[in-house]
Amino acid sequence: MYTPHTAQDLKKMLDLLKIESIEELYKEIPKEVRLDTRTWDFPEGKSESEALRILKDFEAKNLNLTTFIGLGVYDHEIPSAVWALAGKAEFVTSYTPYQAEASQGMLQAIFEYQSMIAEITGMDVANASVYDGATALAEAMIMAVGDKRKYKIAVSMGVNPLYREVLATYAKAIGIEIVWLPLKNGQTDFLMEIEGEVSAYIMQQPNFLGFVEDTNAFRIKKEQANSLGVVSINPILNTVLRKPVLYGADIVCGEGQSLGIPINSGGPLLGFMATTRKLMRKLPGRIVGMTTDQDGKTAFVLTLQAREQHIRREKASSNICTNQALNALAATVYISLLGPKGLKEVAQSSINNTHYLAQELEAIGVEICRLNPFLMEFPVKIPQDKIGFLRETLLSRGFTPPINLGEFKSECKESQDLTDMYLLCATEKRTKAEIDAFVAVWREIYA
Repeated sequence: MYTPHTAQDLKKMLDLLKIESIEELYKEIPKEVRLDTRTWDFPEGKSESEALRILKDFEAKNLNLTTFIGLGVYDHEIPSAVWALAGKAEFVTSYTPYQAEASQGMLQAIFEYQSMIAEITGMDVANASVYDGATALAEAMIMAVGDKRKYKIAVSMGVNPLYREVLATYAKAIGIEIVWLPLKNGQTDFLMEIEGEVSAYIMQQPNFLGFVEDTNAFRIKKEQANSLGVVSINPILNTVLRKPVLYGADIVCGEGQSLGIPINSGGPLLGFMATTRKLMRKLPGRIVGMTTDQDGKTAFVLTLQAREQHIRREKASSNICTNQALNALAATVYISLLGPKGLKEVAQSSINNTHYLAQELEAIGVEICRLNPFLMEFPVKIPQDKIGFLRETLLSRGFTPPINLGEFKSECKESQDLTDMYLLCATEKRTKAEIDAFVAVWREIYA
């Protein structure tokens, strides 16, 4: 490992911190979770071919499972052209495009991405992406507080529970009070009375259970409270739903992984954000604009940089300091290849497969939670005496077990109980044969 710090550099730092050694920096971290306190059985130095064999042996131990789960990360078909183009060396190795004259290719790609996200969301402007959907939602919360100057936010319990954890972490650090709006029969109680003024109402459409939310109640309450509306969406499913701008959204964000990015142990991900022209200067991260150069030719530049942390420092509207440019490029290629019609076909095929899965499971006695209309995901209720054997059998047959919703923290006591409820999903990638084989395992358990 290379490190540029000299012994003098380290001594200067330790003296400033008034500690004796580097180890003291890590004393708060339990030894059992520290990598430097474990014994590692690494092989001695190997040749390239020997190292590749070792890695292939490790790879062979992985289970290649057919997935029927979602909760924010989805197994969609990805055209070969997406990563054939996004994987080109000039994109993979490119750095931050601050020097516009040397970065026109990447800047134009990001500009096209922003334009597509703005069209998908129905908003005026989009940024060059942030880390993931959870970060995007947290940044939207900060935007709302910065605009309204009220440190209280109303958040639907229908928001992805993993996103809710990130929201709570950000809110605690900044001093934002979160009021959790309970789920009742699969729908958010937007009309719940809240004391004091609220900066924004935050919802997810569809919610994390897969159900379509009541957008009229969201719009009415948001307007009554003179608050901003923040909506987290699935960009694929948004093609068959009303655009959030039509029900009061001022900020639209979400996870862009479904737009051509493969699932891989929970990443890589792509958070997108879009907003109105009025809120544009509070949008975090980079924004690429189109202009003309001194010869009158079209050119692209990073614009509105005065709001960013490398200029405004601690007064910046956000301290997000990088964007997922390569993933944004992949999303741009994916959207370009499919177009509006293709994206809608992906959504409709996913919905059809999911409803076929629900229908087949219901036919063998599985309790489907049909509390409200669902699209690409739905909850099922599984008795405790069946779930253990079901999980083991599904894994042994090469399928992912359903997600246990009861394991997620509930921040709201009034929200519905999710004990014994599990989440299933089927995208357009799942074939009828795969769905039938998946259901056949359940049939054995429920026989």
